[in-house]
Amino acid sequence: MHALGLVNRVALRALLKLRRIDFPDADLARLRAAVRPGTAAFLGPNHPEFMTDWLIDKEISRRVSPLMAHWASYEIVNASPSAQGFWLRNNLIANAPGGTGREYSIRWALGGHGVLLHPEGTASWQADRVGPLLPGIVEMAWETCRRTREADVAKPVFVAPIVWKLRFRGAAHESFRREMRHIEQRLDLPSGSRMAVEARFAALQQSLLRRQWSR
Repeated sequence: MHALGLVNRVALRALLKLRRIDFPDADLARLRAAVRPGTAAFLGPNHPEFMTDWLIDKEISRRVSPLMAHWASYEIVNASPSAQGFWLRNNLIANAPGGTGREYSIRWALGGHGVLLHPEGTASWQADRVGPLLPGIVEMAWETCRRTREADVAKPVFVAPIVWKLRFRGAAHESFRREMRHIEQRLDLPSGSRMAVEARFAALQQSLLRRQWSR
């Protein structure tokens, strides 16, 4: 997990062209105070995308708690025996129905390492706020509180929302247009070349949804 944290940092630069992560000292100190031996913490980041989410969340855990557990889709964790072995060794928890992920999360949080979840479940394509929480993250926190009370252990339990944003260092309109033109052509969708970038993106999504519905 420590090694993957270093590889992850390289990937942020090489794959995502991420120049710098601006993590204010006060915010980092507050998060470290919530995720440490002596606390139990469940982290709920915003979820604007998929690959970027994982890489940035991994960087957050590298700075705060390298042994943090991360929830992920059952299909990702168990894609193949080799993938399962890799992801389990990196402490990913599959959201398998009827699985032991919830119990494992509570025990891991009580160990002071922290557990990170995408609480809203579906990528929302925006980064302004944390989406509506699903009950799981709060239920696990309440159950953790109950266990500490029954054990007569003074241990604070936190639900920590995290919001991060990507900021472009220059105009990205032409890159977005190229990407959307490529998707439209490969999927044989109507061209939105005469539209503004944001309207074209919405039209692309709508066209794809209409095709899926019709099928």
